Amino acid sequence: MLNYQSFTVLASIASTVFGRSLDTLSVEDYPIETEELPTACNDLDDGYHWIRPLDTSDDYVNIYVYCNNGYTVLNPSLFDILNHHHPKALFTSYSDVTDFVGSGTLNDHVTWREWFIPADDDTKFAIAEDCQTCVEDEDFGENTVYYMTGNYNGCLWITKGYCDMDPDSLECYECLAPMADEPVSGLCTHMHADADRPVNSAHDDCVGTSYNAMPSIGTEGEYCVCYKPKSASMVKASAWVTPDVDDADLQTPDTVVEVYATDFADGTYRILQPGIYRLMEDIELEMNSGDHSNPNAADMWYPREEQEADYMGAGGTFIGPYAMGFFAGFAIESDDVTIDLNGHEMKMNKIFHHQQRWFSIIEVGSKAFISGQGPANFGPYMTYANNVEIKNGIIGLSSHHGIHANGFNNLYIHDVTVQHFEVAGMAMNGFIGLKIENCEIGPVFTHVPVLGVYTQARIMLPRLRKVAEDNPGGLVKFSNRGTFTIDEVIDELQSQMDIMFDYHINGVDYKDMDEDPVRIEKARETFENVKGLPSSSTVYGIFLNSYGASVFAISGAPGTSETAILTNVHIHGLYKDPWEVPRIVLTKGPFNDIMDFTRVTDDGLQTTNSKYIGSAYTDAQYAIHKLSEDWGVLGHSVMPTKVDTWIEEGKAMGVAKCRCNGDIMLHVTKGVFGLRIDNVAGVVIDKVEIDDLQNIGELGSYICGNYESTDDGGHRNQNWPLQRGYTGTEVHALSFVGAQGTVDHLKIHNIVSARGDAFAMQFFPNNKFEIGENIVISDIHAGAHLPKNVLTSLPDSMPNKIPRACAIDMWTWTDEESEFYANELTFVNQARVAAKCLTTHTFCSNSEYDHDVIQANIEPCDETTIVKQQLDETDENHLIYQHYIRHISSHHQRLFNIMQEHHSLPNFYPERAFPNGSPLKRNGNGLVLFVMFASILVFAIWKFRQSAAPKQISNAATQSEEYETASEHEEYEPLMKDGPSSYDTYQEAQ
Repeated sequence: MLNYQSFTVLASIASTVFGRSLDTLSVEDYPIETEELPTACNDLDDGYHWIRPLDTSDDYVNIYVYCNNGYTVLNPSLFDILNHHHPKALFTSYSDVTDFVGSGTLNDHVTWREWFIPADDDTKFAIAEDCQTCVEDEDFGENTVYYMTGNYNGCLWITKGYCDMDPDSLECYECLAPMADEPVSGLCTHMHADADRPVNSAHDDCVGTSYNAMPSIGTEGEYCVCYKPKSASMVKASAWVTPDVDDADLQTPDTVVEVYATDFADGTYRILQPGIYRLMEDIELEMNSGDHSNPNAADMWYPREEQEADYMGAGGTFIGPYAMGFFAGFAIESDDVTIDLNGHEMKMNKIFHHQQRWFSIIEVGSKAFISGQGPANFGPYMTYANNVEIKNGIIGLSSHHGIHANGFNNLYIHDVTVQHFEVAGMAMNGFIGLKIENCEIGPVFTHVPVLGVYTQARIMLPRLRKVAEDNPGGLVKFSNRGTFTIDEVIDELQSQMDIMFDYHINGVDYKDMDEDPVRIEKARETFENVKGLPSSSTVYGIFLNSYGASVFAISGAPGTSETAILTNVHIHGLYKDPWEVPRIVLTKGPFNDIMDFTRVTDDGLQTTNSKYIGSAYTDAQYAIHKLSEDWGVLGHSVMPTKVDTWIEEGKAMGVAKCRCNGDIMLHVTKGVFGLRIDNVAGVVIDKVEIDDLQNIGELGSYICGNYESTDDGGHRNQNWPLQRGYTGTEVHALSFVGAQGTVDHLKIHNIVSARGDAFAMQFFPNNKFEIGENIVISDIHAGAHLPKNVLTSLPDSMPNKIPRACAIDMWTWTDEESEFYANELTFVNQARVAAKCLTTHTFCSNSEYDHDVIQANIEPCDETTIVKQQLDETDENHLIYQHYIRHISSHHQRLFNIMQEHHSLPNFYPERAFPNGSPLKRNGNGLVLFVMFASILVFAIWKFRQSAAPKQISNAATQSEEYETASEHEEYEPLMKDGPSSYDTYQEAQ
């Protein structure tokens, strides 16, 4: 076992179900002979006392409290939530929301005064941050309580992502945010508020407005609430129930536990005790195996209701770690654990991979998201695992991650290959002490049978069945098709999903199916992944991050992780064709599943007169919104009135606002990252190689106009200017933001973007690094399948940027208000850093924000690089992929074939964003208009000339001959565009 220094974390002891606060009193502390108790602390001395606030029902139990100056301090942390004497019975409803805060249940929309049953109009309130000293806020006086902001209960809060609560100190902040006129609290579990502050009761308000808050109370010995009734009296004590004593013996870290495939048959293997868990055979995971003739019926490859005690979220509440299915092979919920792969491979089998589309082979922790984050409500309790070692084997096929972890101290991963993942090989959040050694990451899985919509449909089906159970006569109307029952909506969705299963798993050819051909065609349009590449918007080799998930902004997570050592690590084979999903603002399903109207309207949402055609899945999203009032089912569902009447009555939406640069799960599109490091101190990168990163994505949509940021049509959470315009076409071999450390013995090569930027190393703001002299960079190619005039001929190319290729890109832009400060980079010997063969459409330093710090070191392409030094004089950047990259292997030929199937160009001036048409036409700029259309014509002719190339997307390379170069051609020069340079500004500043 790795023997690092141990550190303190919030919760490291696994309970029978999940981590939560424990009883603080021994059996001897219960005064079981006492027959009468006071109702409050009004007349009691300061200190701990037993009281009984209400005696009108046996449900109102005796509770243990602290008294301070006549106030009664409510402190749930004194008891386990299952303890008979926990104060939960004194509230209209009660649920732990995170590891450290409680509130009412989702459907209980009451003020603090209404929530606490003993309170009346005369009751005074105060707060006790230390759970002993009661104080009043100057703004709220004798009505001072705590509320938690939206997000923790699934509702919106205006400053989300701008000044969130500090994850370590739990300190809350105030800040400005878009649409906020004055500073507002950031995300916070204990915002000061008035005890009578109203709570939104309509789900549309929860997800449609930006100010949502609910009563809260601390559950870990901080942020308690005090109350003082007008008077107190003596009442009869309720029954005394003392807790059972747990004498269970724990395993030691040296205990060896043999692990077999059968151990996973009923679900995730939850490791609750220390030990060495040793694989005794190759393991292909398949949990709760289902019926192949009815594969999407209830409980197929999914947690069953009777498993709720072990897999919280399985019981139909949709609250808990397993609310979206089995999320991991191993879930490590104990300290001092070793996973010894023992030379074996652990992976999903083909069937389970098809049906459980959200999964990590190993999860370090009790759930995938910390409390208050994620597409669903993953429950309150998070058990972090410390001193964990993973070694000696292969982590194979996974529908999301190989290894995923939150909040650990000391994780050592070594001699491991992670391959055939779809989102990330490794993703680590909020840690102290990580060492990755002798590991290979890649390639991604490139034969994914279904799109992300199938993933969403699998998660949606249990919710739909709950809607049918609660509202069996529910009807939903579609303007172009008539009225349907909820059962008919479910049947259509399930039938189309079954078609995919029959084809991919049962091996039934579409033409041989006993099914309506129209239904088959619709199923294929909705679910089939003909490209085979993962259909998300971003892929990572390794992502090291601060606290919590960071699916939105660069540097989007709070706090700082500490100490990450990567030695002898090879990251390779990351291929991506990002899928952008422009959306009507605030239109989504229960788990942030965007309603993708670009695929289900008659014109792809290009005009303000788009007509809803629908799919089995978008119909289901609409049905849930119309037919359910259960907040647990509705989750994040949002349906603006304009969209509602558009779908139901066919009324035109008009100029409904659109947002772009997002994917089907509301994430910001980011492209490809080999190694991304956000807010990590103590980074050591040594002997790391990153190669063969290929982003073949299409240009971003112009449906949202020429946007650059959130303010003018971009994703709500993209972090301008770190994320300008559309970012889905980018490739970053190695990126840093807010990090500190050293880099040496680094090799980066074959980093290619077909239509966007390509970065070998990128230092966003706030970094402090020493860069060694053993850095080798080669074959960095930007816009390798994009004709040079397509974007440069436009008056405004945004949201698509002119592609840049950069060797070591450093940001000079700073913003102290946003806490983005200047980088501090030092080189051991900058002249020894080697960079060769960068092809680009404009200089890397042609930017007002960043520049290439080794610009003078870059050498031209030659016979040692993939792209050769000499090219035919008619060749340009858009032929690099065709002439060079595709010949590397059959995989690259397949990527090229996929690009041949792409749309030639986007609509630069869709009527939805440009109701007056092209600005070129309005300005009468005939020359520019001619240049633009001439470039498009040239591109069309080139595409036509390539028509002889095979269109079938396959593994096999269709051409293996090398491109022959003549001996008497001009030296190839990258395509450039003049403009302001941050490099020049930086040099002047020096």
